Amino acid sequence: MKKVIKLVKKLGLDKDAKPSDELKWSIEYLKWKIKPEELIGISRLVLLILTPALAVITSIFTRNPLAIAAFSIVPALGISWYVNEYPKTKARLGALNDLGYAPNIITLLATSVELNPNLENAVKLVSRFGEGRIAEEFGKALNKSLLYGASLKKEIRLIGEKWGKISSGFKNGLHLIMAGLNEKEQQRRREVISLGVNAFLDELINDLKAFLAKTKMHTMVIYGFGTVMPLIIISLLPIISTLSSFANPPMIALLMAGSLVALYTYTNKSLKSKPGTFSQVTIKERSWFPKKGDIRLFGLDFNALAYCLAIFAAISLVSWIYIVVKINGGEFLIPKELSMMPLIMGLAIALSTYYYGSSNYKMSLRKKAKTIESEVLNAVYNLASRVHENRSIEDAIKFAARENREKSIGAYLRKAYSLIINSNVEAEEALNKAFFEVDSKRVKSIINMVFNSLKRGIKTGAHNILRIYDYYKRLVQAETESRNLLSQMLSMMRLTAMLFAPAISAMIVMLQQIIQENVIDAKSLAMLGISSMIVNPSLGYEFIALLLGIYTIALAIMLTRYAVIMEHGHDKVLLNYELSKAVIVSSTVFCATLFLGFAIS
Repeated sequence: MKKVIKLVKKLGLDKDAKPSDELKWSIEYLKWKIKPEELIGISRLVLLILTPALAVITSIFTRNPLAIAAFSIVPALGISWYVNEYPKTKARLGALNDLGYAPNIITLLATSVELNPNLENAVKLVSRFGEGRIAEEFGKALNKSLLYGASLKKEIRLIGEKWGKISSGFKNGLHLIMAGLNEKEQQRRREVISLGVNAFLDELINDLKAFLAKTKMHTMVIYGFGTVMPLIIISLLPIISTLSSFANPPMIALLMAGSLVALYTYTNKSLKSKPGTFSQVTIKERSWFPKKGDIRLFGLDFNALAYCLAIFAAISLVSWIYIVVKINGGEFLIPKELSMMPLIMGLAIALSTYYYGSSNYKMSLRKKAKTIESEVLNAVYNLASRVHENRSIEDAIKFAARENREKSIGAYLRKAYSLIINSNVEAEEALNKAFFEVDSKRVKSIINMVFNSLKRGIKTGAHNILRIYDYYKRLVQAETESRNLLSQMLSMMRLTAMLFAPAISAMIVMLQQIIQENVIDAKSLAMLGISSMIVNPSLGYEFIALLLGIYTIALAIMLTRYAVIMEHGHDKVLLNYELSKAVIVSSTVFCATLFLGFAIS
């Protein structure tokens, strides 16, 4: 990169560059060691190099000056534009992912300062149990206050102002919580702090509803022009291929590639405009995780590239033999209709294996963490009810374990009680040890606040535990409502990616077969004097099947990526896990529809 920047400066391509505020913010957020002007210079360099290079390549295939200009200038401009756009998209999605942790941070901060109006202690909890960039900034604000005497309230307000540019609800909620700290009367303080949490969560849901109302058009464009229209156009190509040699495999491949690039660009634009939602539980690294470049399957680690290439080669071998024989004018034993299915399924299984092998071990840990999150509030309520009856915390843990004996959290509570009774471990330490392997920081923060409340007395502790329960119950309700709103909108997108598009693509291949096998005899047409209007079909339907099979897989990846990021944020673990299912399902539907169609015909 340093050599590229040096070349940019030498050619003076960074001069007179006027980067936008968005680009400046994006590079600052990403912590890239490059100036915005230099990035603009790189995009200009890309345009300068690619345009003549693509013109030379295009001239090998055609002498048409318009075609040469189109296939050299347009792609070069697109790639140059993408160089500028990539950091903006990456930074925006990263910031939205960080804001996905804001509901937990706001709830943790509010609960802590209501139970104990000590801002320093509350910020310490946020930096310890919060996640993402915002939690890191809370930790830096605390250090700045302790080491340099900066006003902690001022630093927190600055964090609110900074992230308020993306989410006004976060800024408003944070400011109300800080205002609540200034209230002397306890009841009034609780009301203002509670108002801050509700204001933030309500605005989050309202922003999401407003976005979804506007996004109906985005979804229609993605579904219609990005998915259905290209398939309709491709479905006409078999008919066009009987009239003109224009509809050849390279042209169809180019049309499909252009459609996918346009779809990717438009989905990115839509994703950049979405509000923050709720991010997934972060899985901490373990020593037993596969090393970088490996995947885990059946409890064993494999080199990802070598293993997936081996799968692809083994499954697709028959198709490759068919292609070689076909090119050399021979005949192969495998039926023409089935010739490309091994290659398509080989590609899909190889991709699915990679996606699954790189995510399944983390997804199992995440599912456990989410299960504990869904059960912890009920356990907290059990603890509070027992403590309210003047029972000891040990007895409360025993009671909560018994009440939740058929749930996952029951095992952790039993382990904690066993440590208390058999190892003479303090209750707080016992629970921390029992829940140590749980990745959910929400669960750990709740346990921490429960014990901090109990240290202030049994009666006060019981009341405070119920307040913790109320705050986090409101958080869970907002999260559930957010997920439901998004899933309703994205359900059709998922069905299109995995069912409708593959089935339609397979029908297009069958249409091509029917046309090719029933085209009118050229000699008969010559007798009618219309032979010049018809040419032999230039597309072998087995190659149409290959192109559409690959297109189906790519479309499934594109639409699933959009749905996952829209609903859960840019989470690589969940994205890979969902892609592992989408790719194999879409390719199976495509091949199964194709097989049944050929069998019936």
